[in-house]
Amino acid sequence: EEPTVPQIYALQFIDYWSGLGPSTDMNVADSSSSNTSDVARGLLMTSSDDFIHLWELLPCQKQGDNKEEGKTATTKEVNLSIVMKLHFTGLEKGYGGVFVHLADSLVDRLRKTKSNEAEVCSNHMIGRGDNFVFGGDRNPDNLTYVFDASHCSSNDLLGVALSDGTLRLVNGRGVCVSILQLPGCSSHLTSFAWDKSGMRLASCVATGHLILWSIDLGDGKGWVMPSCLAVLEGGELQFSYNIQLSLSFFRFQ
Repeated sequence: EEPTVPQIYALQFIDYWSGLGPSTDMNVADSSSSNTSDVARGLLMTSSDDFIHLWELLPCQKQGDNKEEGKTATTKEVNLSIVMKLHFTGLEKGYGGVFVHLADSLVDRLRKTKSNEAEVCSNHMIGRGDNFVFGGDRNPDNLTYVFDASHCSSNDLLGVALSDGTLRLVNGRGVCVSILQLPGCSSHLTSFAWDKSGMRLASCVATGHLILWSIDLGDGKGWVMPSCLAVLEGGELQFSYNIQLSLSFFRFQ
């Protein structure tokens, strides 16, 4: 039997992400902003089954001999250093089902920085509370798979679409600030996308539904309030929906 290979569905370069701490090769004193001491730069995000991995890109130079010309040649290489791992689990485990594994270097850097945000999961989840297992018998470990993930530079949040039907928003310190899910949504999410403003996003469900969301960032101290704007199926709007669970039905001719 062939060994199980981790499935990778998300991949993105992230130029800036506040909360992770400065890059190891970044000279904060040379920065034009006085509020960049907790900003990580030059990251690569990858997924692997139920994990999100954040890598730091560390450029380096390597010298070698050029035998043909008798000269020393210098080549540029990039090393990848793991910064943080986000492990996604069932919501019943608490903390929004997001658990953080930090590299030792990042732990030291975060101890030197302070954040004014309220780091609590806002648990604004609209959805079922049972222990749904994606894949049934094919998923004996009951993993919560990452099917898509994307960082939005406008609101500095990472959105992660998962196999349990939830879309979770995570900040730069690995804190789940909001959980998005509709009642009766028992299928996994296949993909999602932010708009340019970071105030709206769209998620796709395996049932063929497209869900449009609005994001209220509140007072900027950490909490996020989502509202469902519409649910579409087959290219048609079925209904609009907001956080107060009130419904307005539309019919297009």
